[in-house]
Amino acid sequence: MALVRGHSYRFKRKEVSVGDFCIDKWEYPNTQGAYPMVFISFQKAEDYCRVAGKRLCSELQWDYACTGGRDIGYPYGSDYSKKRCNTEGDTLFPIGTNLACVSLHGAYDLSGNAYEWVADDVTEEGNIAFSSRQVRGGNWYLGEEHAKCDKKSQQNGEYATRHTGFRCCYNF
Repeated sequence: MALVRGHSYRFKRKEVSVGDFCIDKWEYPNTQGAYPMVFISFQKAEDYCRVAGKRLCSELQWDYACTGGRDIGYPYGSDYSKKRCNTEGDTLFPIGTNLACVSLHGAYDLSGNAYEWVADDVTEEGNIAFSSRQVRGGNWYLGEEHAKCDKKSQQNGEYATRHTGFRCCYNF
């Protein structure tokens, strides 16, 4: 787990506060050298976190772990590097393959490799979109734009795809 000391920071042009929390250092199963668990629906990801005594990260927690509250594009800094993270590849990599793909808080692969479910709903004009859930961090083949810390995408929460996984968080 990576300990994150939360502070106030600007998120979507608003000042927000994120409290102290822990985020898994790696994508689930949080074991260096293993492959990230993919082909998993939103509900199954929630269930795995719950069994481990944790939960899916909130959008704010995931964003803060990625940016460190700084105005940067990627977990490692402002300038994109296709060599630091698995963002323009042909396949999913084992966890911890790209040790340069690390955030200020010590969380790896927040950019690329596998999209990650977050706990927040996707809203459309104030209503929760039918079965739509947020994924963050891009994946192994979508490149620079999707690898940004602030890039939010959506998927049907009932789908389990080869490019979507998750990581867990907990408050203490």
